[in-house]
Amino acid sequence: NGRWYIRKNTSCRTIDFNMTICWESCDEPVTVLTSDVLMVTEGGDILSYNASTKNYIYLGVPNKLVPSLNVQILDIAHTSTKMWVLNEDLVNNINILREWDITLSPFTATFNQDYTLPSNVYGAGLYADTNTNLICTVVNTFGNQVINELDLTTNTLTPNYQIPTGYLISGDLLLNSTNSSIFASIDNGVGNKALLSMDYSNGSILLQNILPISELIFGMFCVNTSLYLMGELGNLYLYNFTSNTISLDGSAPSNINGASSLKASNNI
Repeated sequence: NGRWYIRKNTSCRTIDFNMTICWESCDEPVTVLTSDVLMVTEGGDILSYNASTKNYIYLGVPNKLVPSLNVQILDIAHTSTKMWVLNEDLVNNINILREWDITLSPFTATFNQDYTLPSNVYGAGLYADTNTNLICTVVNTFGNQVINELDLTTNTLTPNYQIPTGYLISGDLLLNSTNSSIFASIDNGVGNKALLSMDYSNGSILLQNILPISELIFGMFCVNTSLYLMGELGNLYLYNFTSNTISLDGSAPSNINGASSLKASNNI
């Protein structure tokens, strides 16, 4: 059912599902496929995940922010050449978006810069449309959550559509490959977790389905036509559009705070 590979300098620690730990040589560069998913753990580590092999690989990423009483890791987004992790500075009441230049084959990451975002940028929900345009959520003056586009060239936010009243995005956003619909994992605060889909051209609701799970969905990603939801406890679920149901499809080696798939993989 897959193995977990923990990259540490020039070696990999491999953990199989009966928790046996061994060490393997990892001198060859790690390749992240365009269909692979990047995830960020609550501890700030970056993983790649392959849905076919069910393998997780901890990637060596420099200049990562380490969570503490003052810093909370919120979400991750990436393109084929850029990666961002959103962090909350609890002392200064701001959000810090850290950016790396990356290559996928072999995987490399070089710290580029930090963006300071307003505190009303809601940490749950981050998606990379292009290298300069991200999608995030903002809590407006009325306390409602609104999907925004963030232009990194000017560091400005442009509001799009409001999340249905009574719900907040609990973990993630995802725009499909044709820009026709945006998906979000939402929560009403009293136990109902749901999958939301909205028409990205006008904000009309296409899908709002209650999910039969108790844990919050902190990550969401696509592999071609398959939609996956990552629970706050590390459980991975596969969503069935035909029956509007979910099924357990494994678990991550650590609690996940966000996930990111490339736009070209989001064929839903």
